[in-house]
Amino acid sequence: MVMAMLPESAPRIRRMVLNDVGPEIPAPALERIKVYANIQPEFDSIQELQAWQAQIYQPFGQNTPAFWRRMAITSSRRKSNGKLALHYDPALTLPFRHMSGDEHLWDGWPLIQCPMLIIRGALSDLLLPEHAERMLAENPHAQLVTFPDVGHAPTLASPAQIQVVRDFLLGPS
Repeated sequence: MVMAMLPESAPRIRRMVLNDVGPEIPAPALERIKVYANIQPEFDSIQELQAWQAQIYQPFGQNTPAFWRRMAITSSRRKSNGKLALHYDPALTLPFRHMSGDEHLWDGWPLIQCPMLIIRGALSDLLLPEHAERMLAENPHAQLVTFPDVGHAPTLASPAQIQVVRDFLLGPS
């Protein structure tokens, strides 16, 4: 989002999809993310990891066992001790460690000039309804879609969710 606020980025970014995130992250949501993002659990099996992810990522909403299995397989790696671990760059969490929830990017929000699709989970604690409404009010290039029965963040895995994103990305300029 920050990159899209830079004038030199305008010609390179034709459309932007924001999945349940905005210019402000509420402190309680930030704290929740810090808790699970800073742990490095190990698992004996894909099934164990799958069950853990389904619990931790419960706000993602209703997903099939096949979804959770695919997520467990594609987001894990086997360690030298034979255990499974989450496979992501631990440095990804570094910016969150020093954030308090008071930071925001509202000043730059109106500078984004490309069409934007804001996706919000109706149960999200990260992109609050009032923040989504403010995003619409302060930038005429933004449109909002809210998916019911989903928190942070919609997985964009269901056919209906995929279609919304596809229609936006392939829509008229």
